[in-house]
Amino acid sequence: MRKQKAKRTMMGISMLAVMGITLLTPGTEMNKVKATSTPSDAEIDADATSTSSDMEIVTAPAASPVAIDSTNFPDNAFREWVKLNCDKNSDGQLSDDEIS
Repeated sequence: MRKQKAKRTMMGISMLAVMGITLLTPGTEMNKVKATSTPSDAEIDADATSTSSDMEIVTAPAASPVAIDSTNFPDNAFREWVKLNCDKNSDGQLSDDEIS
């Protein structure tokens, strides 16, 4: 009985050692890192020299007026800052002009 227990223990240790060596061996599936593609120098230069005519600026229309309340500005300190610094006519709302 003792011999069987000792044999199972040795088998378990041996299996763990083999698994550990397999995990640490370069080239095994678990150690392969997928390489990400990096842009070439020509691609980087092409991006750097693109002009504004190549780009389109898209802006979303403002949902004016925007109420200065806890729904739109949940942070109390920021809400107060917006009231003091952005709400020019002190009506509790931000108009298109006040937003831009």
